[in-house]
Amino acid sequence: MNMQVLDPRHDRSGGYKVDASRGERIGRVSSEWFSRPADERYRPNHVARGLKTRRTRSIGVVLSDITNDVFPPIIKGIETEMMPHGYVVMLANTDGSEEKETLIINEFLNRGIDALIIASAYRRQETISRASKEGAVIVALNRAVQDDSISSVLHDDFSGMRQIVGHIFELGHRKIAFVSGPTATWTGKERMDAFMHWSREYGIAPSDDLIAETTNYTDDDGARAAEKLLSAKDKFTAIVTANDDLAYGDGARRKSPPGSA
Repeated sequence: MNMQVLDPRHDRSGGYKVDASRGERIGRVSSEWFSRPADERYRPNHVARGLKTRRTRSIGVVLSDITNDVFPPIIKGIETEMMPHGYVVMLANTDGSEEKETLIINEFLNRGIDALIIASAYRRQETISRASKEGAVIVALNRAVQDDSISSVLHDDFSGMRQIVGHIFELGHRKIAFVSGPTATWTGKERMDAFMHWSREYGIAPSDDLIAETTNYTDDDGARAAEKLLSAKDKFTAIVTANDDLAYGDGARRKSPPGSA
């Protein structure tokens, strides 16, 4: 290799050369370096790059309960779509806590996250609304926020509940209990309203004793709701729950012997 290496301690226009042996060593190291795969030669620092671009190539996903079976395929879908575009997905779990949700959202924004996908939102969440007004890119998933500036991806709870209540009615049930999720969340309120609407349409609206609202969507909450319904004076022959986890807890409790936890 015929190389001319200039000594950086001197002005280049002066043309001072390093000795031949040092030039050979530099040449050898350079050849070895550039023979490596590109991802081994250089690791970009996105934090440093973000100081200039104000982007981190990261998406924050906030979940209400990471153990809920509904979320893994959703997370996989988000990653499948975002990674080819150079984005990494970062997950956080609120455990259904509005206080924890606020903390997580603020931390994500403080760390320069490019966008937020929030699947834990309460219907009224000032932190989300304020962040949106400040320019944050936010999409609510599975739940909506009472703020028209925030887009949502939702399923049709109203039609779904019509099918559920109609099916149970056709089976001959007229006394139907309902375990609701927290009505401070969009899903809790929508599913409660839909159940009450279609129960009235079929002429089987339940008494207050047959409605149990939970504080979260977990099997433990479902078990506690079942305990309340089983102790009510008004008896029922069927029960509808607002999600699968509540149904698991409800079913487990009703199968337990009296006095068991």
